[in-house]
Amino acid sequence: MSSIVEMINQIFIATEIVLFNVLGLFGNINFLCLTYTKPALRSKSSYIQCALSVSHIFCLLFELPNAILLFTGIQLKRNVCFPAISTYIFFVCAQAVIMLMLVVDLFIIVFFTTFYRRIDNKTYTFLMLLVPFIYASFTVAWGFVMMDDELVIFCNPPISLHPVVSRWWSMSNVALNSITLCLFLFLLIIFHCRGKKQKSDTRKLMKRLKVSVVVFVFSWYMCTLGVDMFVAIGLTGSVLVFFQSNMVFFALLCYTQPFYVMLWRSSEYRIAFVEMWSFLNCVKSLKSKAWLERTTRATTVVSTMDSMSSIIVMSNNIFIATEIFVFNILGLFGNVNILLLTYFKPQLRSKTSYIQCALSVSHIFCLLFELPNAVFLFTGIQLKRNVCFPAISTYIFFICAQAVIMLMLVVDLFIIVFFTTFYLRVHNLFYTVLMLSVPFVYSAFTVSWGFLKMDDEVILFCNPPIGLHPIVSRWWSLSNVVMNTVTLVLFIFLIAILHHRGRKERSDTRKLMKRLKVSVVVFVFSWYMCTLGVDMFAVLGLTGSALAIFQSNMVFFALLCYTQPFYVIMWRSSEYRMAFVEFWSYISWFKESGTRKWLERSAKVHTAASTYDCSKT
Repeated sequence: MSSIVEMINQIFIATEIVLFNVLGLFGNINFLCLTYTKPALRSKSSYIQCALSVSHIFCLLFELPNAILLFTGIQLKRNVCFPAISTYIFFVCAQAVIMLMLVVDLFIIVFFTTFYRRIDNKTYTFLMLLVPFIYASFTVAWGFVMMDDELVIFCNPPISLHPVVSRWWSMSNVALNSITLCLFLFLLIIFHCRGKKQKSDTRKLMKRLKVSVVVFVFSWYMCTLGVDMFVAIGLTGSVLVFFQSNMVFFALLCYTQPFYVMLWRSSEYRIAFVEMWSFLNCVKSLKSKAWLERTTRATTVVSTMDSMSSIIVMSNNIFIATEIFVFNILGLFGNVNILLLTYFKPQLRSKTSYIQCALSVSHIFCLLFELPNAVFLFTGIQLKRNVCFPAISTYIFFICAQAVIMLMLVVDLFIIVFFTTFYLRVHNLFYTVLMLSVPFVYSAFTVSWGFLKMDDEVILFCNPPIGLHPIVSRWWSLSNVVMNTVTLVLFIFLIAILHHRGRKERSDTRKLMKRLKVSVVVFVFSWYMCTLGVDMFAVLGLTGSALAIFQSNMVFFALLCYTQPFYVIMWRSSEYRMAFVEFWSYISWFKESGTRKWLERSAKVHTAASTYDCSKT
């Protein structure tokens, strides 16, 4: 990679580090000071939150030497870098588990209230912080054992750790995030069912944690998944390091956000913050009653966006409609080609390819049903839910189905690896029907519930998250997040198994894994963004048209999800590339592309990223 590009990237990352340090250190130190000086804010939960703030302070401070190294262009060997930042790695590991412990703390409050009240604060805090300590100590100790003298471009956790340990760190973080997310979603459902019956202080804690967990999981998922994703798509060398190191933005966001979320979501912390800094003239002026009243309305201020000008709404509509048309062209071409290639090329037919065809059919319906929505967006026509929902119920059926079919593709690989004899003996048609029965049941249930809860509310956009009744829409988004998490965890488990088995695994299984690797990563990333985005904006307090606008822009990630499988298969499978060129060879342009030279070039596409490393100037 060009040294100029590397230098610009280093300066950009260094600037990020310095800016986030100013914001993050101010926030985390203020949280510790507020807990120390204000007895009313002390509790078991706040002590665990203090431990998180301490971890974040260390993480931010240890990024500063890295910023200096980036500005100066100094590069260190791993056996110099790793001991220097081993404390940072300890705290970066600990903070991920502490966030899980905050959710476990809420779980204990809800289900083991008597135990929670009786246990001593110090004992409880010690027990809750024991798990982060063990996990962080193990990772750092393994890092020292595996340390070598390789020169590293950036002196930060994913790169200063040995690749084997770095892989463990990123995969274990994804697993921890998934557990945190699933447990928190479970608690959200419990709180929703109990409603006002829940104690006031517990509801306040939940209110604070809601946004903090969403932002943490989103930022830390992006950071750790990004590290894995770039490896999965085949990047190596300085190109891999370049992209992985830019994930530091999400890490810095994670270290900085808790205090500001706390100020936004908690009037007690806002009042305490103003009182603590009241000796400053600029803060004294903020102590007026009017200011405090304004701050208590901060959580609902975004709802005033309901009065957003019609120009902004119209521009947004046109933008989304354009996206829909562009992705339809790309997506329909790709998905139709998967079906044609499977039908006309017997060598490409298998149980897995039939499930892939079912996914392509679902994606074709999803893309086609977005077209009427694009027309409504261009014309500005708005429908009532009882008109919109029946019209797009088929779309909702297939959008539900495709999420489960992706899980079934990973389950299919699981069966190939662990139940090979059964897989070989079972009839293709029976196996395919069996695998597709789960998506059918889930989709049918969601659509039926949608019909039962249908009302006559006028909706801004006629698409699944808004076309569904809010209660059903919430079920749909939460269940999708759970399924994505299961898909991801199961796939990571299979990657670990296949990595352990190495060459012992069958050739066709390794080929399937190669294809699925990128497809699952892109699918989960895009579908997670889509479904988490729908939830995140609701959690952040958006309402009315503002909520509808932000949620509907998540359609970009949905469209990406519907479009990507064919292009990933073409990139990762030489068999499909050759079949594609042969299939379209009657067109003169494709005849030229069908030469041996073109096929040889296309066969090397999957290693292009690694050869790019050799293009240094």
